[in-house]
Amino acid sequence: MRLAHELSLSSAIRYNFFCGHVQKSGGKIIPYSRSVFIFGPNGRLIIRGNFRTNVNCIKRNGRSTIVRVDRDAVLETGGEFTLYYGGDIIVFENAKLFFGKDCGCNSDVKIRCTRLIEIGDRTFISHNVTILDSDSHELCGIGSDMTKPIRIGSHVLIGTHATILKGAVIGDHSVIAANAVVTGEIPAHCLAAGIPARVIRENINWK
Repeated sequence: MRLAHELSLSSAIRYNFFCGHVQKSGGKIIPYSRSVFIFGPNGRLIIRGNFRTNVNCIKRNGRSTIVRVDRDAVLETGGEFTLYYGGDIIVFENAKLFFGKDCGCNSDVKIRCTRLIEIGDRTFISHNVTILDSDSHELCGIGSDMTKPIRIGSHVLIGTHATILKGAVIGDHSVIAANAVVTGEIPAHCLAAGIPARVIRENINWK
């Protein structure tokens, strides 16, 4: 059985001071209207900076943000973290999702963590991005793993509508173009685009 709450300012006080699922080392949960947290048994949210949810939900536009951490799963942030409206994060049983310092997810981001997803410091994820470390099904006869960890480096920019799939590795300071689908390794300081994503420019940076 899961514990589910839509957080208001008053219930945020309860979460920040009394909820056993939340461990804080600096910072607090700052939930805007229609933020929903769902915890399974021993599911943990570990934060080391302010954790903001459903950000930019202007004039009660009806959008919600869901953060779900299943049994024995961990969602951990290394510093400030912002999740805009329409965000939808699930960390499945025994899985771990880690964000580094000062990360942000723009509106309608969807993340499904089945085993392990690691995202470095100051990485920004744009609108409608999907990140999946599992196929959620098995393709028979080809011998592929259904689930593989994803590792995204520090100061990475992931463009709108991009998809990051199981086994993807993205190096520091790289940029993933809009609508790209990343299935393999993208080195540091590269711009990658296409389906599947390929390096189209090297020695780049962004700000």
